[in-house]
Amino acid sequence: MQRYAFDVLGKVAFGFDFNSIGNPNSVYITAFDEVQKTIFNPLSLIFPIDRVPIIRQQRLKKVNKLNNIFNEIINEKYKALAAGKSQGDLLENMLNACDNQMLSDSELRYNLALFMLAGHETSAIALATTLYLLSTYKNVQEKAREEVLRILGDDLIPSADQHRSLKYLNMIIQENLRLYPPAPALIFRELTENIKIKDTVIPAGTPIELFLYGIHHSPKLWNNPEEFLPERFEKNDYADSENYSWLAFGAGTRTLVLRK
Repeated sequence: MQRYAFDVLGKVAFGFDFNSIGNPNSVYITAFDEVQKTIFNPLSLIFPIDRVPIIRQQRLKKVNKLNNIFNEIINEKYKALAAGKSQGDLLENMLNACDNQMLSDSELRYNLALFMLAGHETSAIALATTLYLLSTYKNVQEKAREEVLRILGDDLIPSADQHRSLKYLNMIIQENLRLYPPAPALIFRELTENIKIKDTVIPAGTPIELFLYGIHHSPKLWNNPEEFLPERFEKNDYADSENYSWLAFGAGTRTLVLRK
């Protein structure tokens, strides 16, 4: 599922075929996996291993290898645009949106890395849990299938308008993300002032983290929180709720761009 999500992300976001399903040991996949393992190495959370010169050099070598791949993707996109070949992918839209204020290659690389790191694994998890729920709840699966066939007909590649019309399918996706948030916690934030919660004072400067799984399963916020009920999203868009009970993509000005 991860390789499938990786290939879809490559085509939709960059107009680039990583072919990770056909060739899981390709230079693209191995380079990304090496950097990802480095980032999430548990030893880095305990020991400052980056200060060891040989380890730092090894890590920089892996990052440079991945940066070269990003540069290859960017250069191929420049060539395609110069030749008048448009694919309508995210990278192309980013370049077109710049007008005269072009993003530097470094800024483009940062964006590509962010979408690859934050996009493919979370998408794979969401797909896996959605398929699990659909296979478990046959009545929901049948209702979703009827909606898809009714709206899309023989063309199973939806347009943006058709996607918005798939209301029940989107309700299933929202409920899946409530039950199984791919990112179970939001990144740390540092308090700028003291906060009192009941009898406990959390001092300014304390790093805090929101536990999304707990929020999404709280009986104070949800009726029957452990049940799979897509219909709970039929009349309420909890994503825009002011009580922040649904935070699969965060909230506020830092809401994830992939939310829609």
